[in-house]
Amino acid sequence: MIISAASLPAASPMASFCRPPSGTIHVSEFLAKRKIPFVTLGRSLTDVGQPWLDLDFEGMAQTSIDRLVARGHRRIAVTRPHDDINLGHLFVDQSAKALTAHGLTLDPDLVFSSKPNEAGGYHVAQQLLAKKDRPTAILLVNETIAIGFYRGLSEAGLKPGRDIAIIGRQSPQSHFLSPSLTGFTLSRRDLGIALAEALLATMPAFSHFYPDAELHKVWPEDLVEGESDAFTLPV
Repeated sequence: MIISAASLPAASPMASFCRPPSGTIHVSEFLAKRKIPFVTLGRSLTDVGQPWLDLDFEGMAQTSIDRLVARGHRRIAVTRPHDDINLGHLFVDQSAKALTAHGLTLDPDLVFSSKPNEAGGYHVAQQLLAKKDRPTAILLVNETIAIGFYRGLSEAGLKPGRDIAIIGRQSPQSHFLSPSLTGFTLSRRDLGIALAEALLATMPAFSHFYPDAELHKVWPEDLVEGESDAFTLPV
């Protein structure tokens, strides 16, 4: 992750004393050099020993692939963020490994990049529909793209759980989707508390209150079964 001078609001507390010079730098290096305590949600190649918690994207990929292959799916698509964020590499790499373990391969033509919003999901649906040999299932890595993806399928007369199997991630909005989304969920409250405790554990004034805080943890998500991957293909 990188930061530019313009990305720090002038009114923010951080901007008043740690505005970086012009150009871009790795934010973790910037903060570490100034000994400013920080914690990250996610791992990256520029970690400098700071506390981090990351969602279990590898576990989500493995569980999803195993579930879909068990239901007869062989041609499975995956999504990834449109930028070079680390979770995209983790998710796609683990999906490929999981497919390989089942004697299958991940077709590079079925890895779709998307922006993290409804329009991004709609664009993925359009790309998928344009394929001559469409996948029978897809994994949606971002929780915000399911709504747009559903919309794109609906406009083409396709129905999740009947014409294509979908496994995504739950959001407050996804509960209104029909058919219901099979997706992963977590307690955002518990994750937020864990992040705060990890940060406080690095501060001398508070560290003695959090001797058992986890400073590096892959945070699991639970799969909630819905209807969007309900059908089974003949093996």
